[in-house]
Amino acid sequence: PLSPQEIRNTVYRGAIIDALHEANDDRDWRLIFGREDPDRRERDVEIVLRLLGLFLVGIKYERPMKRFLNSTMHDNRNLKRKDVREFFEKWPQVTEFVIKELGEKPFHARGPLNVAVLDAIMTALTQSWPKKPKNLVQSVKDLLADTDFMILCSARTGDTDVVRDRLAEAKKVIYG
Repeated sequence: PLSPQEIRNTVYRGAIIDALHEANDDRDWRLIFGREDPDRRERDVEIVLRLLGLFLVGIKYERPMKRFLNSTMHDNRNLKRKDVREFFEKWPQVTEFVIKELGEKPFHARGPLNVAVLDAIMTALTQSWPKKPKNLVQSVKDLLADTDFMILCSARTGDTDVVRDRLAEAKKVIYG
């Protein structure tokens, strides 16, 4: 039988696979994700894909998440779009900035990795890069202390309105 990676490579042959794996191997991303070694089920790669998709569409996101991820992968398999290449160019700069400002495992709010917190903050940063926020540490503290934001990061996290509201709130708090 084929491994999950071999299945994906067969279905989605293209430069996107290599770009996602290269982004997943980024030293600072590994520190953000909280595990030195890549996940054998590629949950880490899936998060990078999710961040790519949210970078591209932002608050125009439409559920369901699975279809969103599949169409992001399929539509960008050859890295032809300038904004897709731009995401992968920004990636190591943004991950380095996050580690420098927030330290390791910055999105492990109240325990394990909170992908919703991560996607909101990383999308805000990546979409606005190279513009850096004035005080990322305080902005993240404010977001994590905001009950409404944390509800957006803990219930129905893939719903269209929840994703859109979460992304908008993070961008507003981080960049004003």
